[in-house]
Formats: sequence, C-alpha cells, structure tokens
Amino acid sequence: MSKSRFNDLMEILVSNNPSKTKLKKLGITQADIDNYNENLSDDFGPVVYNRILAEDEKRAIAPAAFGYLLDLIRIRSIDKQTAEQMIIFATQLSSVISQRIDKSMIDEMINFMKFSGLENVTANDIIELFLINKNFIHFKGIIN
Repeated sequence: MSKSRFNDLMEILVSNNPSKTKLKKLGITQADIDNYNENLSDDFGPVVYNRILAEDEKRAIAPAAFGYLLDLIRIRSIDKQTAEQMIIFATQLSSVISQRIDKSMIDEMINFMKFSGLENVTANDIIELFLINKNFIHFKGIIN
C-alpha cells in the first residue's frame, strides 16, 4: 500500500464516523470493515485490581514494588495472573535472600519472565537469576 493510500486509510479509520464508501474506494471489503470493528470493540480502559497483601507478602515485598505491580496491571502491561506469579516469586525469593523485594527486582523478574524464552518460568529460575546477578543481593557475613 502506498504511503498516501495508507495515510488516507488511517484518516478515515480514526475519524469519528468512518465512511464505508470511502473505505470501499480504497479497496477495503465489508469483511475487512467487520473484522476491524470486531477487533476495535475491545475495552482498552484501565483494569481495576483490588488486591491486599497477606502478612508474609507484606514482609517480602516493598510497598513501592507492589504499587508498581498494580500500575502495570492497570495499564495492561501485565495481566492479573502474571502479577500473582510475581507476588509468589517475590515472597519465595525474599525468604532465600533475606531481603525485601523492591521495584527494580520486580522489574527484573517481569523482564526475565517475559523475555527469557522459557515457556514456564519457575521460582527456581527466578532465584537463580538473582543468585547469578549478585548486584541485587547484599550478603551479610563471610562467604566461603
């Protein structure tokens, strides 16, 4: 499609009342219009997710990190299931490394989960990520 034709198409589609006649002049079929309308009908508004952390989760996850998770859900960057997995992973990781999980650690876990290429990320994968990436862990005492 030529650039001018594409611009014409976008102008028609984003208008308040797209003209079917103009779309058909551009070679867009009724099936294309119906498919576009069907896909456009999804509600892309913010998602509300009311979640309160349990006591052990509160000890494991910093308030800013939890707020960050809620913001990611609200803007649809992650879904509720992913957020729940992050809370579980963060709680388990916190008990292993004896430190509260902060926003940067949550971000690292989400990036790993989304971009690692692993089909199913486990808590062991997350723990290994942070044991290898030692700048997140502050060991107390002497390591032999």
